[in-house]
Amino acid sequence: MWFNMATNKNKTKLERENQLGEVARRYLARDTQYAIAEALGISAPQVNYDLRVLRNRWAADANGCFNERKSEELARIDRLESEYWDAWFKSLAEFTSTTKHAETDVSGLAKKQKATVKTEKRGGDPRYLVGVQWCIQKRADILGLDAPQQSEVNIVDTTDARDRLRELVERTNIGSVANSATNGVLQQSVNR
Repeated sequence: MWFNMATNKNKTKLERENQLGEVARRYLARDTQYAIAEALGISAPQVNYDLRVLRNRWAADANGCFNERKSEELARIDRLESEYWDAWFKSLAEFTSTTKHAETDVSGLAKKQKATVKTEKRGGDPRYLVGVQWCIQKRADILGLDAPQQSEVNIVDTTDARDRLRELVERTNIGSVANSATNGVLQQSVNR
C-alpha cells in the first residue's frame, strides 16, 4: 500500500480542511482508522493526528464544557441531521416518470411509439422530519437544555404517630419492663 506521507506539508489550507472533513465524515460513520487511511491514501499515524485535531476542535466548539465523548456524539448528531435535511429536500423535488408504449400493426411490426411523461409534485417524506426532530431532541438532552422535571413530594407529619407510640408504650408498661430487664442484666454482670 502506498501512503503519501509528505502531502500534508504541501497541501493548501483548503485541501487540508477537505482532508479533515473527509476523516471526520468517515470516523463519524464508524470507519476504522486503518480504513480511513487506506481510503484517503494517507498513513494511519496521519489519521490519528487528524482525529486529535478534530477532537480538539469538537471540544472547543462545545465551549469546553463537555468531555471528548459528548463532543463526538454532538458531531455525529450534527452529521446525521444534515443527512436528514438533505433527504427531506430531495423528497420535496418533483418526480418525473416516463412510460413508453409501442403500438403494433397486424404483422407485429411497431407502428407508433408513444411516450407518456408524468410529473408529480411531492409533499416530502415526513420520516425525514421525524429524524431531524430526533436529532434536535437528542442534542438538547446532551446539552441539558430541557427544563428540569418537577416532582411532587408529600411529607407525612410523623408527630401524631410518635405520640400514639408513646401512649401505647406507657399504657402497656413496656418501658418499665424494658428498664427492669436492662437493670437485671447489668446486676448479673456486676455480680459475676
